[in-house]
Amino acid sequence: MTRRSAALIVTLLCLLALPLRAAAIDDAERLWMVGERAVAEDLPLLAARVLERFVQQYPQDARVGAAFLLLGKARLALGQPDAALKAIARAQTFQPPPGAPHEARLWQGEALFRLKRYAEAKAAYTDVIRAASGSSLAADALYGVGWVELETKRSEAAAAAFAELLAKWRDHALAHARTLIELKRYPDAVGRLAAFPTTYAGSPLRADAQHWLGVGRLRAGETQAAVTELRAFVDAHPSHDLAPAARRLLGDTAARSGDRDRRTILERARAAFRRKDWKEAATLATAAAATADDEGVAAEAWLLAGESELKLKRFVEAVKSFEAVVEVKNLDASLRYRAVAGLGLAHEEQQAWSSSPSTTTPSAASASGSRSTANTSRASCTARAGRTRARWRSTSRSPRPRRRTGRSPSCRRA
Repeated sequence: MTRRSAALIVTLLCLLALPLRAAAIDDAERLWMVGERAVAEDLPLLAARVLERFVQQYPQDARVGAAFLLLGKARLALGQPDAALKAIARAQTFQPPPGAPHEARLWQGEALFRLKRYAEAKAAYTDVIRAASGSSLAADALYGVGWVELETKRSEAAAAAFAELLAKWRDHALAHARTLIELKRYPDAVGRLAAFPTTYAGSPLRADAQHWLGVGRLRAGETQAAVTELRAFVDAHPSHDLAPAARRLLGDTAARSGDRDRRTILERARAAFRRKDWKEAATLATAAAATADDEGVAAEAWLLAGESELKLKRFVEAVKSFEAVVEVKNLDASLRYRAVAGLGLAHEEQQAWSSSPSTTTPSAASASGSRSTANTSRASCTARAGRTRARWRSTSRSPRPRRRTGRSPSCRRA
């Protein structure tokens, strides 16, 4: 979570907590304002909670139809497609339907896709293509049809759909290149992706293209070029949604090649953490932290070690690791936030453990002084652990790109 996101959450929560007289707006207006802004700023958990209150408490409000549509998007982002489908269905009962024309039908198709009801999803997408021909919604729907074909093992039909998409909407060039990777047509994919930065110089998807270029080169057997591309991507975009996947690929590739430098050990630790091999992750991360000359690498390693120790319920070791992160000067705000949250949670778990009749821990006394910090940190950890990204787009398929519910589906998928 960035410093801006954390500040925004605090601001929205303060707005919810203000007395009505101080806020100078009625309760319905306040709930709507916070819910709508939370969707726009990719805060799905907050958006879902606030919008649920809005539709329950103010069913006669003129904005309730739009609230149901936004609620459906938020639930999709939280990985709740069944609940999302119900909210979107409620939105479609209003006349006129909320959002842009046919937008609710498009999101209904997305929810059905997440539920693996592919035939119904394709029907919804096809309806949008017919009704909104030439619009951006039609492009999103055609993209959805392509993914339906991929999921139903009709690769050539998927390629045809994406080729049509590329011919009509050039912004979807990245989707076409990714489909070529799926079809194992690596030279074609690499060629398109290598040309992407110059062909689409102003595209916001240049970072995505760099990641997929690394993936394409790796699958084509160009290991050294792939490693160079992926490292450049991670260094330039450390907070990108695809950065964790790139780090895993780097770690796995390095493990196979036998490279033992410190950063490689850290990548292997991340790969172990993703496999839920907490012991190996803790061991490797601690080794990387103890030998790292770079403070940034050491901080990342100690943070990973602390999170692994938490998984192993070794709270004393977790506290030491998180404290080592906090002590690093000029630390990235997101790393410090995670370390403070982890430290609070470790202290709270220590206290809970020590309060058991049969268990004591050396840190029980100090834990009691951290109750207020721990409560706040537990909420932070819960939100972070439940994100899909970090973030909104939680999908049931891979490597299909995630959706950002505050924007159009094409942006969220690419």
